Amino acid sequence: MPPTRGIARSPTSGCSRGRLRAVRFKTEENGIMADETDKTNESGRADSLLLRMGVIGTVIVALCCFTPVLVVLLGVVGLSALTGWLNVVLLPALGVFAGLTVYAVWRRQRRMKTT
Repeated sequence: MPPTRGIARSPTSGCSRGRLRAVRFKTEENGIMADETDKTNESGRADSLLLRMGVIGTVIVALCCFTPVLVVLLGVVGLSALTGWLNVVLLPALGVFAGLTVYAVWRRQRRMKTT
């Protein structure tokens, strides 16, 4: 097989996300016990991402809902006829993002209790 130029072949190409998952081993008197640090790091990242998405979405929808930001933007673009339907979209979106924020906080607290 001829060598390929410009393409680095990585031993981690078969793993998800392209990297190996490191597992640390601790030796004890009874045997070897694996420390699953990557699993907690990934769930911590997922919790942080959920919380960020929930808070940012709630703030943006609240600004559009309670201030005339979206009405002015729709007027500038020429879609001011849609302002009557804003509450149909914005109020459920506010509920979804607020619920997402509450879920992310609950999930983070539950994870903190188990560790």
